[in-house]
Amino acid sequence: MGCTSSKLPPNWPSPLHNKCDKRRCKFPNPPQAAEGRYNCVGSYHGRPCKGTYYVSRDRVRRTSHAYSNYYAAVDADTRRRREDRQLLREYRAERDYYQRLLHAVRAGDELYIRKYLDENKMTTLRHDWKRWQAHLTDLRGFILELDDKISEIVMRNRQYEECVTVPW
Repeated sequence: MGCTSSKLPPNWPSPLHNKCDKRRCKFPNPPQAAEGRYNCVGSYHGRPCKGTYYVSRDRVRRTSHAYSNYYAAVDADTRRRREDRQLLREYRAERDYYQRLLHAVRAGDELYIRKYLDENKMTTLRHDWKRWQAHLTDLRGFILELDDKISEIVMRNRQYEECVTVPW
């Protein structure tokens, strides 16, 4: 590993960043994808650093592995978040649909209620008051379940936003 085996300065971004051979330089040179000697791109006291650092084949392999793992995790998380967004749209649309029906019932909107019953092939409920009331009670419970599912997804995404870190 050459000069990178020395103790790294505090607040170093990651062990994948390279430290040059100049003791005073505290610049974290970026991870490299090829073995070889590189010029430091840092500076101190307003002057460019003239130090160099060596990247070994083992360091390249570890860097490549870290990047692969990170991007695999990002891809998996991107897919999960895309699925979450789709579920949120579906849950919210379904909840809103049922809430509109409950609002129509409270407002006495016969046309909307009739339309709902026809769309859902529940025309027999028009003449059965007890089954209709049981259906409305079930819908209220279902709306609460949808609210819980929506809250869970929103919290999961909020936690993701707070925890995103790059490993280097």
